[in-house]
Amino acid sequence: MWSTLSTVPLHAQAFSDGTLAVVRGAGLQIVGRDGAIRQSLRAAEELTTYPAIGSDGAVWVASARTLYVAR
Repeated sequence: MWSTLSTVPLHAQAFSDGTLAVVRGAGLQIVGRDGAIRQSLRAAEELTTYPAIGSDGAVWVASARTLYVAR
């Protein structure tokens, strides 16, 4: 189980191994099953979509103007 406090809405999607892709404000974090942050990305503006996980493990998120991919 994983939890975090946030003053902004969170959007999350789970990988098949239990790792989470979490969008919070302008940030994307990949959080392992142990709660450790494995990777993070900070966008120039608020991310507005849930993370979408591709078949290759890439994580796609978008703001109002830009599409981002983390590989």
